[in-house]
This record gives sequence, C-alpha cells and structure tokens, in this order.
Amino acid sequence: TSVPRVIVSGFTTEAKEVKAGEQFKLILHITNTSTSTKVSNLEFNIQSEADGTDEATAGAAFLPVAGSNTIFLNSIGKEETKDISIEMTAKADLAQKPYVINLGMKYEDEKANPYESESSVSIPVKQEARLEISDAQVMPNSIMVGSESNVMFSIFNTGKTKLYNVSVEFLSETVSGGKGFVGNIEPGETGNVDVMLTGERVTQDEGIIKVIIKYEDETGHSSTIEKEVELFVTEAHMDVDKPMFPEDDFLIEEGKRSKLPGVIVVILILAGLAVGLTLYIRRKKKMEEGIEDEIS
Repeated sequence: TSVPRVIVSGFTTEAKEVKAGEQFKLILHITNTSTSTKVSNLEFNIQSEADGTDEATAGAAFLPVAGSNTIFLNSIGKEETKDISIEMTAKADLAQKPYVINLGMKYEDEKANPYESESSVSIPVKQEARLEISDAQVMPNSIMVGSESNVMFSIFNTGKTKLYNVSVEFLSETVSGGKGFVGNIEPGETGNVDVMLTGERVTQDEGIIKVIIKYEDETGHSSTIEKEVELFVTEAHMDVDKPMFPEDDFLIEEGKRSKLPGVIVVILILAGLAVGLTLYIRRKKKMEEGIEDEIS
C-alpha cells in the first residue's frame, strides 16, 4: 500500500509584507498528493525558529496571537488542496531577513493508519526604517541676497536596518544650493549634514524652507522625509554715509597727504616773491631819494 503524502504546496500572508512588531495572517496551502487515498484527522503543529543565539534570551521569531500553535483539519481528499491559517505576530526587534516556520503534520489514511511528516516555509520579515532628525542650526538665520548661511543638523538611525544613500535637498525660491550626500548610516549611528545656502530672492513669506531627506532600504526601496528650517533673505543695500570699502578712506587720506607738500612749496615761493618785491621797492625808493639830494 502506497503512503499518502501531505505537503505544504505554498503559502501567502496578509498583509503582503510581514513587518517586525506587527500582526499578520499566515495561510498555508496543504495538498494531499495521493491519487488513491483520502487523509483525515489532520493535526498541524506550527513552530517558529528561535531568534538569537543565546539560549537564555532567544525566543520564537513569530508568536501565535491566540496562544495555540495547533490546527486541526477533518480531511483532505485525494489530490486535493485545502488551506489552513493562523494569526501571528512578528517580534519587534527582528532583523530584516527570512525566518523559517516548521510545520509538523499528523494524519491517517482511510484504514486509520497513522502517518507523520514535516515541512517548512520561509517568511521574509521587513524591519521598518526608523530615524530621528535633530533641530537644525542656521547661522545666520537672516542674510542678504548674494550672502550665504550655514545649515547643520544630524540624522540618527534608531532602527534595526541600515540606511543606504542618505541625501538632503533644500527646496525654496529664495535660496539656492544645499544639496548634500550623507551616505550609508548603520543602525545606532549618526549621519551629519553641513551645507551652505545662498540668498537668491527676498523672502515674501514666513521664511520657511523645506528640507527633503531621502534614503533607501536593503531592497533598494526609496523613502522620503520632510523637515523645515527658517531662513530670511533681505534686499542687499549700501550705506550711503559710509564708503562701501574701507580702503576708500585710506585713498582719500593719502590723496590729501600727497597734495600737502605741493601747497607748502607754492606758499614758500609766493612768500619769497613778496619779500623780494618789497626789498626791490625799498631799494629803488632810496636810489630816487639820493638822486634828488644830489640835484638840489
């Protein structure tokens, strides 16, 4: 007499992605491969593999919601497939990888002969990326058109999965620049953002600038987080009471100093001419008086 074989021919999960810390339904497709024998009194014992290597702290990766991991099924006809299901919860601290569920099966044929078999399925678990962003430092928080401001903040990877290709971008009509590539951030580590923004247009609103933070998970799936910083851009202006460049004062003073020796020379020449003219007039007057005395 041939032995009736009962196998797990497939499975599905609801939700489609099993996430760490969340509940899901596991649906197993059970097939009786025998072409001649119906099986009955089926008992299924579902056991999840342990998570961790330390026997003292290791626990099952998946736990049944109802507390029981045993399922009964009355019968499966020859070459027939039936489904069994169980609600389970994935541990919150599972690493992102597949975990094995073992299925022990007991059943009987039409003559009440007992049989046992085992099967297993592998359930991929996705660990949700978690990150926190520190308050941004904007120095200065008000600039003129054409000036720059330095923006700095940190990105903390608080999840169990690695963050890949982390980048930042600033979206605003009032500033330009600010694109930065942080790279990969391991779980528990920190990535730092340090960029410069240049004022382009005068701020007409509340000065809010949107920051777009992008990253990828291990499967290449891209996610986006938005943050806001405050930076005001004002009109560039010139102080009319003060020269734009300090060196202008120096040039003016130097010009004044450079004219001073010439002025002194001119004054000395004029003074010399005045003295000479005075002496000439006195001498000529004395000569005229001497001639008049001789005539008389």
